[in-house]
Amino acid sequence: MNQTKRSFLLSISVFALFAVFIHFYFLFSSHSYFTGTGDSLHQGGAFLLLLSKMFTSGDFFWSWQYGIGGDLFGEFGYYYTTSIFFWISLIFKQTNLQDVFTIKLWMSVYKSFLSMLFMYLLLIKGNRSQAAAIISPLIYGGSIIFLRHSMLWDFMADAIVWLPLVILGYERLARDRKPLLFVLAAALMISSNFYFAFMSSVFLFLYAIFTYHHRKLILVVRDILYLSGHYLLALGLAAFAFLPAVNSLFHADRSFGSPNVPLFFTSDYYVSALHKTFFIDDPYYVLGLPIATLFLIVLSFSRLSIEGKRITVLALFMYGLYFIPFSFSFFNGLSDMQSRWVYLLVFTVSLAASYSFDTIVKYHQSMNLLLVGLCAAALIGTIQMKPAIMNGTAISGSDRLLLIGTLLVTAVFFSIRYLKTTWVSLLLCLLIAGNILMIDYFYSKTTLAGHYGQNNITSSYFDSQDLENKEAAEAIRQIQANDPGFYRIMSEAGAKNTPMIQDFNGTSAYQSMINKKVHRFFKEDYSILHSSNSVNIFRNFDDRFHLHNALGVKYMIYDKDYSPIPFGAKKIRETENLSIYENPYALPIAYMQYNYVTQQEFDQLATPYRDSLLAKAAVIDEKHTDGLHRYSVKDLPVSKVSVNVSYENIETHGNRLTADKNAAIHIPVNKSDSAEETMVKIKINEVNGNSFEIRAGGKQTIRNSESNIYTFPVKETLFNLGMYDEDEITVRLSPGTYQLDRIEVYRVPPDDQETLELKTKGMENATVTEGKVSGTIESTQKGILTTSIPFSNGWTVHVNGEKIDPIIVNKAFIGVPLEKGSYQIEMTYTTPYFFIGLYISIASLLLLIGYQIMLTRKKRG
Repeated sequence: MNQTKRSFLLSISVFALFAVFIHFYFLFSSHSYFTGTGDSLHQGGAFLLLLSKMFTSGDFFWSWQYGIGGDLFGEFGYYYTTSIFFWISLIFKQTNLQDVFTIKLWMSVYKSFLSMLFMYLLLIKGNRSQAAAIISPLIYGGSIIFLRHSMLWDFMADAIVWLPLVILGYERLARDRKPLLFVLAAALMISSNFYFAFMSSVFLFLYAIFTYHHRKLILVVRDILYLSGHYLLALGLAAFAFLPAVNSLFHADRSFGSPNVPLFFTSDYYVSALHKTFFIDDPYYVLGLPIATLFLIVLSFSRLSIEGKRITVLALFMYGLYFIPFSFSFFNGLSDMQSRWVYLLVFTVSLAASYSFDTIVKYHQSMNLLLVGLCAAALIGTIQMKPAIMNGTAISGSDRLLLIGTLLVTAVFFSIRYLKTTWVSLLLCLLIAGNILMIDYFYSKTTLAGHYGQNNITSSYFDSQDLENKEAAEAIRQIQANDPGFYRIMSEAGAKNTPMIQDFNGTSAYQSMINKKVHRFFKEDYSILHSSNSVNIFRNFDDRFHLHNALGVKYMIYDKDYSPIPFGAKKIRETENLSIYENPYALPIAYMQYNYVTQQEFDQLATPYRDSLLAKAAVIDEKHTDGLHRYSVKDLPVSKVSVNVSYENIETHGNRLTADKNAAIHIPVNKSDSAEETMVKIKINEVNGNSFEIRAGGKQTIRNSESNIYTFPVKETLFNLGMYDEDEITVRLSPGTYQLDRIEVYRVPPDDQETLELKTKGMENATVTEGKVSGTIESTQKGILTTSIPFSNGWTVHVNGEKIDPIIVNKAFIGVPLEKGSYQIEMTYTTPYFFIGLYISIASLLLLIGYQIMLTRKKRG
């Protein structure tokens, strides 16, 4: 075996061991699963469980277990569906959350190894020494940025893997005119995640500009165009994944106002600059770089090669961006500030460190000891002044270890001129590797396990947090065994994405790419009460009779002491802690309606009237109304109750309220003589934009602060109090100053007989599978086939074998105009732009093959 092969085998062995040891805390110290208590659990875990189940069953495009039914391939393209690592994970059985997070941990080890390997190949291509080509990948693949991404949002770690491979491909393209690796690597990067592809692509062109050797502008422009052409070819290869995912982004509910991006951070941010760079006190804006990198870059800069200086200047440029708030917004798509882009900074520092390392080793006998002292003084002073800099934060155990590390590094650099070259390389490698492992361990233990809650995630946690909830899951299995038809189950005994975890057709979702029409249906069109007005989440229907019926909610699971239970619901079973109800008024997935109301009329109605309208008429656009019967909204049986409020622990100044502790608004009401839902609609805002809590009828919601980037701008808050039989409604407010525009009380009759009549007009012989709905329908006159299938351009509708264009009904669902007659209906779903993207990808692949053949022949000729 020659020296090159031995060096390569040694390197990959080091990377494999190091990939394991940076996960030391999670593999050997922690007895909890590799996830935090936030989105990595409630989103990532649920998504992986759902997607692995769907994809291994051959269902790639649609699932009824996502929300009230939703797209898989496109809307989850931001997360997993186009990631090669997700597809690799499908090899392994994933039947519960324990399986998911066990696989996720080992996949993190694998990704760390690959990121180091690809970085190594890049450095070898750049003629770095073997020692530099080993230590710099350790800095990159062993960074706390990788660990943070990998545990909290594992799909984000993919970008860290692909970046060095893309840059390696670019180097081969620019220097050797060999395009294949670049095109394939860039295609992997783009298809894996469009969001991180944007960040990495911006960096790619920055890298190209900073490292160009040409001085003439025309040559620079020529090479940029050359790079752009090959990038477009890579984009074409990735089109099958890129187009569906970006289309889903454009149809998601993502923009709620202009981001608040200051010109500068506060002074504390800049004062603690070295802490953010080399230490781990902040769970958000920290880099945790090895302290030796400061010595390496400062001491070597004046003697770096031209190429090394260019890379180092790029690293300093990226480091400068770290102190500009706009950078955090720009790399987040000109949106709110996020620190997800800093893997680009860690990459450039790691790359620059390889040049600095080789330069230090080469010139170690003429080391500038003054600079060594200044670097040491800066780091030691930063540690000793931590309480003053960090507002009284005490010096931690990791700080003391870093102080020892700083002293060791300083000692090495002070004595470096007296050491042999081999010892210089070895000592620096050991110090840097030890620094990385120590930082990773303490960051894992204090921040990831502590701050983000990983140490809480034991097997019992999944059940206690109503994720797997064995009691509720067993009740659902029994429902499904007794009733094999299509229906939705509303479960209050669950969490945000419980239907994905417990395997049932539900009424909730928590996902960043939720279809805008569905999201607005819950949050705006029907003002459905949620625990808070956060974006990207909806959960159940606040026990509202008409919404349950229209959305086909046939079964409901509540805690035993829950109230109010919707009108007409019949208890069919009890478990130790739960009551299961059947809703006899649940409508089928599709049914005929012969009355309509225009969307413009709908928008003018107060929300309780909209509820009642669901049983009366279909809401459609004016252009689809020819020949249909118009329903008069004046005939809606909803009654508005006169309101005369009194206040408790509240000072009033016109519409301005100042609420103290135990503040309450009392609303006297007459008891209803009939079964009616009582709804309270409140339009109120905290004048300073702060968060506040509202409670009524045993229900509560938190209105998030207006500055919170995850706040949905609700226009009103609506409480459904059910069949309310008290003579007073009490609305309670948390302390604060409010602008109260109005309080309204409505009574909404259940319209139970009309609902039962609608059931008789439902689709017969219905067959509903993932992404396909079929059945027969009888239309006695011209009308609208109304469905509870969320509208998407991905649905193809055939009526008696003829393809027709569906319309939007009830603001968010598929409707089909039908004349009088009998019809066979078939609906099938494919993610929008998937096949268009696939055809572009195939064409691009053929073009790449032809291009490669041409280059090969040209080289031979």
